[in-house]
Amino acid sequence: MDYGDLKPPNLYESCVLRKAKQQYMDKTLGVEGNDPIHSIISLKHEVEHSGSIHNIGCDSFYIHYWLPIQEHIIKSKLYNSRKTICVDATGSLVLPITRTKNKIQSAYIFLYKVITEVDGKTIPISQQLSKK
Repeated sequence: MDYGDLKPPNLYESCVLRKAKQQYMDKTLGVEGNDPIHSIISLKHEVEHSGSIHNIGCDSFYIHYWLPIQEHIIKSKLYNSRKTICVDATGSLVLPITRTKNKIQSAYIFLYKVITEVDGKTIPISQQLSKK
């Protein structure tokens, strides 16, 4: 610590804390390696996420996923009625994926949500991550 510094030298920088948190969460969730596509594929085949992740595409990246409770809502509440759905997308949540040995990044990845109104409440019924 130099004279006049406001913070003591034993405090970590925010980037160090962020990386430590990421490593802890990866270890807790069982994420191995740095390839997000293979991590998602392995999540699809685990018991905990069985039936939630439905389609995964690697070249032209996309993932379709919904929970069993969302599927139940669609079948029980929306199947025989005319409901309006809304699709919303945001591109600010997911970073582009580095795909090749040449460090070429993918296009922006968007999170799409399909929502509808059931019993006066707005609920999501499906989600998709896609670069288109």
